[in-house]
Amino acid sequence: GESPYLVSYFIRNADTKVVMSSYSAFKKQEPRDVNILIGEFPIKALPSGNYQLVVELRNQQNDMIAFREVFFQRSNTIFAPAEAGIPDRNIEGTFAAAITDADSLAEYIKSIRPIANQLEVTFMTNQLRLADTKLMQQFLYDFWAKRNPIDPQSAFAEYNKEVIKVNNSFSTNLTKGYDTERGRVYLQYGAPNTISRNYNEPSAYPYEIWHYYKIGTQTNKRFVFYNPDLVSDEFILLHSDMQGEVSNYQWENMLYIRDTQTRDIDQEGLPNADDYFGNRARDNYINPR
Repeated sequence: GESPYLVSYFIRNADTKVVMSSYSAFKKQEPRDVNILIGEFPIKALPSGNYQLVVELRNQQNDMIAFREVFFQRSNTIFAPAEAGIPDRNIEGTFAAAITDADSLAEYIKSIRPIANQLEVTFMTNQLRLADTKLMQQFLYDFWAKRNPIDPQSAFAEYNKEVIKVNNSFSTNLTKGYDTERGRVYLQYGAPNTISRNYNEPSAYPYEIWHYYKIGTQTNKRFVFYNPDLVSDEFILLHSDMQGEVSNYQWENMLYIRDTQTRDIDQEGLPNADDYFGNRARDNYINPR
């Protein structure tokens, strides 16, 4: 008969591909026409995040003969920091330990959302709700230690200089600058090389077009922000050709429906952007300056 095989099943972090400790098991099975695998993991202590449930079948030579993975997300308000890669380290004497006011800690943590990964965003959301000062201090320190192991305090200080700029430039009566879409793009990608500001163009909502020569490996990228409510000073990201950002083929027409905003943008007979006097958006987009 055929040789027995080993079934391994485990949970791993979908972002880091690291197998979560305490969530791994295996069973030896004999070949049959149909084999049923029954197993379970208590996930009460599994932190919030993105995960994969993985099942592998290997023969006696340890060759992979079958493989299956299923993605799932976990939201857990009872957080185990060590399981999520937040070390229970001694941070005494660090910049994070010196921040003892809960409101100040919360502000520093909220402001790093634009550059945090999904697991970090999930953690900070939970901790801001639970307001555990020690865990927030540990998270803040570890966040910057991951990005600059040599001098996390300098990385923290440099980023906060940019947050101050963003708050001064983009805050509204209701929203901090780092929580606005212009603030998020600035903190995530840096300052644009050019900004075309257009606040009084006929029939158009106030808009800005940001141009970056280079973002990572992508070149010549643009972001179109506009203010459709005309009350606040908060601009919304309408369109970008940056991979991973919102892409809206109707962005020009949406800019120029200020005088016809009660009508459906896809309605037949509605004027398009080319019909509006003084339309400079396309030129500003194609030829940023």
